[in-house]
Order: sequence, then structure tokens, then C-alpha cells
Amino acid sequence: MLIHKTQIKEFSLEKDTDPKTIFRLGVIDPLVAARLIDANMEVKRPEAAEESRTIFHTEEQLYLFALCGIKGWGNLKDAQGNEVPFEVEEKVLFGTKVFCVKPELLAQHLTLNQIVEIGTAAKKISTLGVDEIKN
Repeated sequence: MLIHKTQIKEFSLEKDTDPKTIFRLGVIDPLVAARLIDANMEVKRPEAAEESRTIFHTEEQLYLFALCGIKGWGNLKDAQGNEVPFEVEEKVLFGTKVFCVKPELLAQHLTLNQIVEIGTAAKKISTLGVDEIKN
């Protein structure tokens, strides 16, 4: 599915119950998406200086995709049943200004697994496969 960078796709968590929380996901800046996908860390083992291995920070990558990809939500409630207001803040990621949901809102109301699920969906709509690109 081709999604224009200004379009919004509604997404709900797989195990959410009715009434479901709707997360409005949008395409994040292509440079930021590329840098997130490419971000990794090389670790050198002291006992074998010539050998190294690459560790991908998958959860952190998907957390940032969620932060930048969520463009709004509906029916996200706090522990008392009150609607959680959607708030964003400006961040600079990889030298690019982006607007992201305030991290504390995700941390206070969602589990890491839920954030990763949202981030996975945001990553999917922000990266198009060859067969999805249209002229």
C-alpha cells in the first residue's frame, strides 16, 4: 500500500479491547527513518581487538519510530479513565527537526511491548518496498 507522507493511517493494538484506542500514524521524515534503520553500534571485544560484532538496538529504534510516527490518538485513557491529551514536542534527530509525541506520555500509559508494536507499524508505513513504489 502506498501512503502519501501527509496521510494518516489508523492503527489499534492487536490485544486491545473495545472500545479500542486508535493511534493515528503518519510517515516520518525520510532522513530520520533512514538513520533509524541504519543506526547500530559496533562493539569491540578487548580480548580480540580485530573482531567485532554489530548490535542493533531494535527496541530503541522502534520506540523512536513510535515517538515520531504517532500523529494523534483517540480513546487513550489514564488509570482513572480520563482521556490522555495528545501533546508533541520539537526534537532534533540526526540533525533534522521533527515533532514527536512527548515521551513521558508513552512511558506513563503504554508498556514497552505496546510501544514496540506501534513503532513496528509506524516503521512499516514509513518505509516502502520496491513493489509498493508508484510513479
